[in-house]
Amino acid sequence: MPINAHPEYFKAEKEHLNAKKPEDKIYWTEEMIRVAPHHKGSENLLAGLRTRLKKLKRILNYSDFFKIL
Repeated sequence: MPINAHPEYFKAEKEHLNAKKPEDKIYWTEEMIRVAPHHKGSENLLAGLRTRLKKLKRILNYSDFFKIL
């Protein structure tokens, strides 16, 4: 089912794909979640974005752990 996302969502998605650092990817993923449509047709999209955000935060915490050592 199409999600009919706003142009802001596609801008955030483009910035997310161009981001290099995990911090930037986290920021743009949160922005994508914020501007994505919240209705029944976009449940899978939002679930995927939340999973992606969780993995990015785990990578960031893991890399911070090794910076301390």
